[in-house]
Amino acid sequence: MNEQIQIIIAKQLSNEASAAELQLLQNWLAENPDHSKELDSVKTAWQAAGQVIEKLPVCDASAAWAKISSRICPDKLQDKKPTRVISLTKWAVGAAAVLLIGFFVFRLASPADVKVLASTQNQMIVLPDGTHVTLKKGSTLTYPKEFAASERHVALSGEAFFEVTHNEHQPFTIGAKKADVRVLGTKFNVCCNDQRTEVTVASGRVQVTNHDNSEEKVVLTKGEHAIVAAGPIAKDAVADDNYLYWKTGNLEFRQTPFDEVVASIAKVTDTQIRLDASLSATQKSQAINISFHEQSVEEMLTEICLITQCKWAKQNNMYIITAK
Repeated sequence: MNEQIQIIIAKQLSNEASAAELQLLQNWLAENPDHSKELDSVKTAWQAAGQVIEKLPVCDASAAWAKISSRICPDKLQDKKPTRVISLTKWAVGAAAVLLIGFFVFRLASPADVKVLASTQNQMIVLPDGTHVTLKKGSTLTYPKEFAASERHVALSGEAFFEVTHNEHQPFTIGAKKADVRVLGTKFNVCCNDQRTEVTVASGRVQVTNHDNSEEKVVLTKGEHAIVAAGPIAKDAVADDNYLYWKTGNLEFRQTPFDEVVASIAKVTDTQIRLDASLSATQKSQAINISFHEQSVEEMLTEICLITQCKWAKQNNMYIITAK
């Protein structure tokens, strides 16, 4: 999102955008479906800025000058006035916040808490204890400016990878929607929304507890994965090592069946991909050795289709792979 679009959005939210500016905004939204998500992030920033604006005192420059001048020199300066008055419109003040769109930090109800929104890109965060967090684009992390002596608690909405600093006397806990996660020091990934929470461990040990039933809990070790949803906690071995694609941009497949490669690409990129009925069972099960680094979905599909003698086409928001 460039600065011009950010300012137009700020003006639009304060009903000060011109017809030409609104048309530019509509053109920008039509360019990419992700732009709608960016607009939502800007609205979040705008609301936060609005709370600040409402608390700003109203300044009467003329009255203030009269009060000061009467004290300085009542006989000579009464008729003098300030030579310049600066006036900020609501959209200009809001735009100052919106221009920080790449990384927002908000104070919550408690002044000791910080809320971080990775609005347009992944965000690296170092917590007060030295723990490193990679926050996925569109996700939110809330943490205190100083951790309590008994525990280090944070709250997550979305997805993040944690590299927790070891401290056996101060457990690290995460409130992750449907689950509560507890560790001493380890590396793991958490992905959560209102319906389900997924935890995948890269190293160390992690305890996952059902948020709705504190008696139900599992312990995960390296290479294990748990899902907390409506039913009992589901625990199993990690079936796809590419779960950190969102963080690393890397995908790697070794002797992986073609249909599983397609399913993995669809999952990690949040893309709809369908295998057409024209594909034979042999094509679907063909083992593939291939790796990708920060490539688009279309580039990846082109490469795997060359290997399997297939072709792909896009219909609306879905990619369809068919036999040649």
